[in-house]
Amino acid sequence: MGYKIQAKYAGDNRVVNKTIWVDKNGTYQKKYKLNDFDFYAVYLPDIDKVVYPSINFNGCYITTQIPNSATPFYW
Repeated sequence: MGYKIQAKYAGDNRVVNKTIWVDKNGTYQKKYKLNDFDFYAVYLPDIDKVVYPSINFNGCYITTQIPNSATPFYW
Protein backbone atom coordinates (compact mmCIF):
# COMPACT_ATOMS: atom_id res chain seq x y z
CA MET A 1 0.00 0.00 0.00
CA GLY A 2 1.34 3.44 -0.90
CA TYR A 3 0.70 6.83 0.63
CA LYS A 4 -0.42 9.97 -1.19
CA ILE A 5 1.70 12.99 -0.16
CA GLN A 6 1.14 16.67 -0.99
CA ALA A 7 4.46 18.61 -0.99
CA LYS A 8 4.37 22.25 0.16
CA TYR A 9 6.79 25.04 1.07
CA ALA A 10 5.71 26.74 4.30
CA GLY A 11 7.51 30.08 4.64
CA ASP A 12 5.16 31.01 7.48
CA ASN A 13 5.10 27.44 8.94
CA ARG A 14 1.41 27.04 8.06
CA VAL A 15 0.16 23.72 6.72
CA VAL A 16 -1.63 24.81 3.55
CA ASN A 17 -5.26 23.71 3.24
CA LYS A 18 -5.87 24.64 -0.39
CA THR A 19 -4.21 24.86 -3.77
CA ILE A 20 -4.37 27.87 -6.09
CA TRP A 21 -3.51 27.96 -9.78
CA VAL A 22 -3.86 30.37 -12.69
CA ASP A 23 -4.43 29.66 -16.35
CA LYS A 24 -5.57 31.69 -19.36
CA ASN A 25 -9.19 31.52 -18.12
CA GLY A 26 -8.55 32.91 -14.62
CA THR A 27 -7.53 32.05 -11.08
CA TYR A 28 -8.83 28.94 -9.32
CA GLN A 29 -8.59 27.48 -5.84
CA LYS A 30 -9.54 24.14 -4.34
CA LYS A 31 -9.69 23.30 -0.64
CA TYR A 32 -8.27 19.90 0.18
CA LYS A 33 -10.57 17.14 1.43
CA LEU A 34 -9.62 14.37 3.86
CA ASN A 35 -9.45 11.75 1.10
CA ASP A 36 -7.30 13.83 -1.31
CA PHE A 37 -4.04 12.53 0.21
CA ASP A 38 -2.62 11.00 3.41
CA PHE A 39 0.18 13.34 4.50
CA TYR A 40 1.72 16.69 3.71
CA ALA A 41 5.44 17.00 3.08
CA VAL A 42 6.08 20.51 4.43
CA TYR A 43 9.47 22.21 4.13
CA LEU A 44 10.17 24.54 7.10
CA PRO A 45 12.92 26.92 5.94
CA ASP A 46 13.57 28.34 9.44
CA ILE A 47 15.04 25.01 10.52
CA ASP A 48 15.81 23.53 7.08
CA LYS A 49 13.66 20.43 7.74
CA VAL A 50 10.82 18.57 6.05
CA VAL A 51 7.99 17.34 8.29
CA TYR A 52 5.16 14.97 7.37
CA PRO A 53 1.97 15.94 9.24
CA SER A 54 -1.34 14.20 8.60
CA ILE A 55 -3.91 15.95 6.41
CA ASN A 56 -5.82 16.50 9.68
CA PHE A 57 -3.32 19.31 10.37
CA ASN A 58 -4.46 21.39 7.38
CA GLY A 59 -4.64 25.08 8.23
CA CYS A 60 -2.55 24.64 11.42
CA TYR A 61 0.75 26.33 12.20
CA ILE A 62 3.84 24.30 13.07
CA THR A 63 6.31 26.05 15.33
CA THR A 64 9.89 25.33 16.31
CA GLN A 65 9.90 27.85 19.16
CA ILE A 66 7.58 28.35 22.12
CA PRO A 67 5.25 31.17 21.03
CA ASN A 68 4.17 33.98 23.32
CA SER A 69 0.53 33.50 22.33
CA ALA A 70 -2.66 31.80 23.42
CA THR A 71 -3.10 30.46 19.86
CA PRO A 72 -2.76 26.63 19.70
CA PHE A 73 0.36 25.35 17.99
CA TYR A 74 2.06 22.08 17.09
CA TRP A 75 5.72 21.07 17.39
